[in-house]
Amino acid sequence: MSKVVNFLAEIKAGAILGWHQYKILPSITASQAALESAWGTSQLSLAPNYNLFGIKGSYNGASVEFPTWEVINGQNVTVQATFRKYPNWATSVTDHGRFFHENSRYSGVLGLTDFVQQARAIKAAGYATDPLYADKLIATIEANNLASWDNEVLSNQGSASTPTNTTYIVQSGDNLSSIAQQFGTTVAALIAENSLANPNLIHPGQVIQLNRSTGSRIYLVKSGDVLSVVAKKLGVPMDVLIQKNKIQNANLIYPGQQLNY
Repeated sequence: MSKVVNFLAEIKAGAILGWHQYKILPSITASQAALESAWGTSQLSLAPNYNLFGIKGSYNGASVEFPTWEVINGQNVTVQATFRKYPNWATSVTDHGRFFHENSRYSGVLGLTDFVQQARAIKAAGYATDPLYADKLIATIEANNLASWDNEVLSNQGSASTPTNTTYIVQSGDNLSSIAQQFGTTVAALIAENSLANPNLIHPGQVIQLNRSTGSRIYLVKSGDVLSVVAKKLGVPMDVLIQKNKIQNANLIYPGQQLNY
């Protein structure tokens, strides 16, 4: 398999989840990762940094210094910058969607279903200084048929078999027991579904396949949860959670409460 095919295969699951969790089209996630990391070959994207998107700052206190190319006042310049450092590519892909979701200036980007519109909205919101950034994203998407990834998630919207209902990205502090309880399945089912040789070795950013035979799914409310955020995380409308769980007050959910979805 070619470098491009291998790279896309590596990040596809996370890119698909990026739509369901954060409403960033998978084609956009993939094209940004490809463009920013030179298809996973840049020094910043390789071990031990694993930063595919050139997102600056720190991640869980981890960062790395690198020179970077910027366009300032119409001039190409190289500056030293601090970039987030991740434990793996999967975490980088997850944090990419979270970055857009948590920064209010990108509110107009989220949920757009046309990759051309979303690429241009990202550039307009100031993601990159390169004036041709949106055009480069669009060209990458078209050259690699990444719009087909968008078609997968958009055609499945509202379906019970969407990737959000069958996969979960491991968060810091998770273990198989807590994941099984959260999604109404069993540790044994998760081990079998994911062919885990050592069930004690799961890591943040890892994509876990859930038990597809489970008919009813349960989310266990955690401290700090609010219903709107839980709905986005699960990829279901908030009113569905309200109806299924007969919630009288959407502002009153509590840690330990089980939500059917």
